[in-house]
Amino acid sequence: MERETHSVAEAAERLGVHENTIRNWVRSGEVPAVRLGRRVLVPRVVIDRLLDRPEPASAGAAAQ
Repeated sequence: MERETHSVAEAAERLGVHENTIRNWVRSGEVPAVRLGRRVLVPRVVIDRLLDRPEPASAGAAAQ
């Protein structure tokens, strides 16, 4: 089972950009993220959308 959120470092690696780019996108509101104290977590679905990957069918069915 894949995690629902990723750290800034993990998101940057998956998207092929620098960590600071992810932080800038979060700060500007381009990428929604969850802040837990000092940690910033990027939802997997956001990364998938940026990669232009559709959500798995099971996730879409569970949301309905």
